[in-house]
Amino acid sequence: MPVEKWEIQGDKVLIPFETIATIKPTGMMTLRLNNKNYESGIDKTIYYIEKFEIY
Repeated sequence: MPVEKWEIQGDKVLIPFETIATIKPTGMMTLRLNNKNYESGIDKTIYYIEKFEIY
């Protein structure tokens, strides 16, 4: 989906998915801000995938 259709809710980003053939929604990916503290502190990403739903 284009960035314009993404929805930001606090520390989450909701990204809808749609099929190319029918342009109908098929799922939703939820990214969450990565506040986790890793022992080494390296290779930390800004967001992680919290949930991936398929309708």
